[in-house]
Amino acid sequence: MPGKTPTTIMQITYTEHAWVPKYVSLDSVLKGDATPSLSSNKIGDGGYFEREGYTYIGTATVTVEVNSKDQIVMDQIKSLNAQLQSVRAEAQQKENQILLQISKLQALTMG
Repeated sequence: MPGKTPTTIMQITYTEHAWVPKYVSLDSVLKGDATPSLSSNKIGDGGYFEREGYTYIGTATVTVEVNSKDQIVMDQIKSLNAQLQSVRAEAQQKENQILLQISKLQALTMG
C-alpha cells in the first residue's frame, strides 16, 4: 500500500469547547493566525485550560474523516515502531551508564 492515498470510510462529527491561551488575541483567532485548542472541558469545571489561564471563546464543530482500517493499522504500526525506537534508545543510554560505572570500578581495582 505504499504511496496509496488513504480512503475515508466514514465521518464523525462532534462538538468541543474552544479555548485560547492568555497570550493569543481574539483578533488573531478571527484572522486565522491562531488556532484555538479544543477540549471537552467546560467553563467553570476547573479543568486544565482554566488552570493554565486559557480563555473560553465558544464551541467548535469538528468533523473527522476516518481513514480505512488498513491505513489505520499501518499508522498504528508506525507509531509502535517509533515507540520501540524510543525504548531502545533509553535502554541503550542506561546500559552505557552502567558499563561506564563498571569500567570506573574496574579501573580502581586494577590501577
